[in-house]
Amino acid sequence: MPGYGPHSGANAMYLGFYDDLDPNTVGTLSQSGLSTQAGDEYLVGFWLFHEDPVPNQPKSFKVAFDGTEYVVHDGTNWQVPAPDPYTWNYHSFTVYGTGNVNASLVFTERHDFGGWDVDDVSVFRQGEVIPEPALMQLPALLGLAGLGYWRRRRTA
Repeated sequence: MPGYGPHSGANAMYLGFYDDLDPNTVGTLSQSGLSTQAGDEYLVGFWLFHEDPVPNQPKSFKVAFDGTEYVVHDGTNWQVPAPDPYTWNYHSFTVYGTGNVNASLVFTERHDFGGWDVDDVSVFRQGEVIPEPALMQLPALLGLAGLGYWRRRRTA
């Protein structure tokens, strides 16, 4: 029963719709073509919304990045603290790059008569510098321009 709204922005991915129509179905969502540097540390993060209208039904949720798996629910037990149903929960895990130029991020789920919403998925290389917005550099540029103008007026 999707429709609880995204964590942020306008959209989120709902996983589990076909599980309602045909129990015992496993769904996947994947993105490939992600390049990793061998030995570099990566932080994989995502927000997960657990919809559970019929409790105690079969469910599982796993995420794999470049061969490293993170398990939320293994089909029998929660592998992380059990989230409250109908609540967004942040999950993250660290992996080490293998140098694979075609690494993939794969979400695998099962949730009979329920579902999972996924939003705000990110993969960051640890220690990677995030570029600042252009406006953050504006005061420095104005200061340099003012210094140049002042210096030019002094020599005239």
